[in-house]
Order: sequence, then structure tokens, then C-alpha cells
Amino acid sequence: KPQELTGKQLAKAPQLELSDDMVDFGAMSLQEKTYTRQLTLKNVGKSNLEVRRVWCPDKAIEIGNAPSVLKKGKSAGVQLQVDMSRVDNGMLNTWLTVMTNDPANPTVKLRVVGYVVK
Repeated sequence: KPQELTGKQLAKAPQLELSDDMVDFGAMSLQEKTYTRQLTLKNVGKSNLEVRRVWCPDKAIEIGNAPSVLKKGKSAGVQLQVDMSRVDNGMLNTWLTVMTNDPANPTVKLRVVGYVVK
């Protein structure tokens, strides 16, 4: 059972805010080698946000350097890149997981989508 935080502790806790609730690469052509999108992580809480892991199970998605710590009020971008040679079945449909020390949302999942046009 996770440790319950008091209202005072929650008020001082870090809080993750993402720039998008989904990453949509849209129509992608095989003529291009890669496509890139940026996801912004922001700490809207009162103490340091520790970014423990940014992860995607799909081998076509490469994740740029995520920040390890965000001070209160600060934000940082994480670059997501699609390697077109690794997209299966002409479709991108996966999840990106962001794990932090935000007590309200320690694990946030975002949909990552896109499709290949001929």
C-alpha cells in the first residue's frame, strides 16, 4: 500500500503537466527517414519533480534526453523521433510512459499515433 500523504505534503508536492495528452505524427511519408515531435514536461508543483523514466515500447520511437529534475515552475522538452525504417504495418499506434515523483500521477501514459502514406 502506498504511503498516504497529508494535505500539507500534497500541497508542497511536485506536479507534472504535459504540453499534450497525445503525440500525433499524422501522415508520414517513407521518403523521409525520420519525423520529430517535441513533448514539454512542466513542473507546476511546489517542489522538485524527479523524472524517473520516459519510455516507449515501440522500437520505431527514439526518445531524446529527458530532464532528470525539474525545479518548480520550470519546463523542458523531450524530443520524440520516429525511425521510418522501423514502422510496422504502415501504422504508429503505441504508448509513451512518463514516470515521476508526482504523488497524484506517478505514471502518465500518452498515446503516440501516426500513419504512413504512399
